[in-house]
Amino acid sequence: MRDDRSGPPEDDVAPVALLLSVIGLLGCFPVSLTALAIAYLSRERIRKSDGALGGERTVARAIVLGWVGVGVSVVVFLVFAVAAVIRRGT
Repeated sequence: MRDDRSGPPEDDVAPVALLLSVIGLLGCFPVSLTALAIAYLSRERIRKSDGALGGERTVARAIVLGWVGVGVSVVVFLVFAVAAVIRRGT
């Protein structure tokens, strides 16, 4: 059986970025942007650590979900904008 803790310790903010990106999927644009900023900073810390920090996969997931959250926010905004235009026209 493989020990998952055998590698370097995960960067402390990588799970925070992932959590915020999941919350950002609910359509909260500022949270998605915050998750992306934290994820990119964490990825940079991991890369500069020369193997002393892990968590690259967690950060990659946070970045993907953060961008999906931004997309969800844009779609939600557009739906409300179109609904407002349609309602005003009737």
